[in-house]
Amino acid sequence: MRHLINKNKHLILLWMTLTSTAPFIFYEWPGHPYKLLTITCLSIMTLQLLSLPRGKFYNIKLLIIILAQISYYLFDTIYHNNLANLNLCIQLTSFYIIVCYINAFIGFISFAKSYIYIMLSMAIGGVIIFFTHLFIGVNPLFYVDYSETGTSYFLWLTTSNVYYNFENIRILRYSGFFDEPGAFGLYALFAILLNKVYFNDKKI
Repeated sequence: MRHLINKNKHLILLWMTLTSTAPFIFYEWPGHPYKLLTITCLSIMTLQLLSLPRGKFYNIKLLIIILAQISYYLFDTIYHNNLANLNLCIQLTSFYIIVCYINAFIGFISFAKSYIYIMLSMAIGGVIIFFTHLFIGVNPLFYVDYSETGTSYFLWLTTSNVYYNFENIRILRYSGFFDEPGAFGLYALFAILLNKVYFNDKKI
């Protein structure tokens, strides 16, 4: 029981980190402290990993690959004076921390299961809002302009950047809590494949 509680704590920390950045849309919501939240969560993960024996989480092959890529981006940054590459270095470092954290505290099977259920929950929420909006209409609580051409509407159980609410037409393409419906479709496909490979749960 205690092991299950600890694993759930680690999962909550992990998903707080993952959902604070793209492709999830929460970071564009008003007042969302996504930078502070991401840095805090990654720092906690790092401290927890450093408290373990190195062999418990240390993945030398993955580390070599990550360091090789970071070295290239740093060289490219200096050679072409392209500071945008520094963001890629930060992302690669974060990726390594997250992979090691999953391996040490959660397990990839448990992470895959949590991923599948989160995608499933977003799909159910999207279907409910789609038909509710189709028949009676759903007004967004708020909306955000996340790009020059994109607007994301928060519709209680889902979001959408394709939202129509006129007298004769009420329709939307739900996005879960991603920035666009295509992203939700892609990550939902990953969930379907993970379910097939690891669990083969036909109900899911």
